[in-house]
Amino acid sequence: MANDEMQRPELMLLQAWVTAEEQASKPGSLRVVPLVSVGRQVHVSVSQEGWRGLVIPLDHGEMVPVPKEFRSSSPGALRAELAQFSVGAEVTDALHIWCWDPRCNDAFTSFSVFLLDRAGDERKLGVLLAESHAEFERLLGAQEAIDRPRLTGLMGELLVLLDGVQINPEMVMYWAGPRGERHDFRNGKSAIEVKCSLRSDLKAHHVRISDWEQLETPEGGRLHLHSIRLEQVAGGDWSVPRLLLAIKTHLDDKGLAVLEELLAKFDRTLINCNLEFSTKERNTYHVSDGFPRLVAAMLIAGKPLGLSGVSYTLDLDHAEPFRADWEQSLKGFCGGMTNA
Repeated sequence: MANDEMQRPELMLLQAWVTAEEQASKPGSLRVVPLVSVGRQVHVSVSQEGWRGLVIPLDHGEMVPVPKEFRSSSPGALRAELAQFSVGAEVTDALHIWCWDPRCNDAFTSFSVFLLDRAGDERKLGVLLAESHAEFERLLGAQEAIDRPRLTGLMGELLVLLDGVQINPEMVMYWAGPRGERHDFRNGKSAIEVKCSLRSDLKAHHVRISDWEQLETPEGGRLHLHSIRLEQVAGGDWSVPRLLLAIKTHLDDKGLAVLEELLAKFDRTLINCNLEFSTKERNTYHVSDGFPRLVAAMLIAGKPLGLSGVSYTLDLDHAEPFRADWEQSLKGFCGGMTNA
């Protein structure tokens, strides 16, 4: 990772939280990591419950009223308290701010950047807390309006679709995910499963497998897993409308009709979403014997009665021997097998 990228505040915070999460947890204490290059001394924190936070030591005699939005009686995701904070033998008064709802971690990261960026100026810390909370609510409102996992999944499938229609416009006919089929793309006995995630969680090589059959190879056929990492950035390369515009330039009237039929299965807030993303990493794997996965055929007695599905996290570091070339794999998928 380039040095200038590492210095980006949100990445610095995320890396510090990950470092804190890797520390051993002690009863009654926080796991903390100091931050550098901010306006005042600050530590990131991770509680025993896994909640991310900030610890801001106070100057001697500094008074910080905790706004009502941060108190335990508030329905919001943010909490704050004044407490004594110690590292080694040094003990000081500090403001501890944390987010108790992991679903709001992205907004809390932006809240923290907003707060720390202004922590070195002349405004009182209590005033900054109130201003930062307003920014947190604005960000959270924007996030809640969009089903983020669905948006990420759609972006990944559209990126693959764009690659495919540039090789063979018939690729739109093979987009099976919106129809509820087992794999995201299926052409005869050949299939592609797409896993798309955001860079913000820093688990670069982990993907979520949500069903027994997702990594089950078509009988007598081939299956490739294509992993995509995106980063949400203003001015990013792609948004859903931009991807759709690029895809449509490769389709005839029949292909456009099929595309519209498939898009009708998605919420319009996703189709019209203008959030922008850049592609950070793409990797392809040939799913075959020995690939790290869980399918029903691996169970001696088959699927247990009463269980209709299973989900698990796949660490792709263990799939390195199965890496494949994406361009060649896609060409084989588009032209090597036909619908049957």
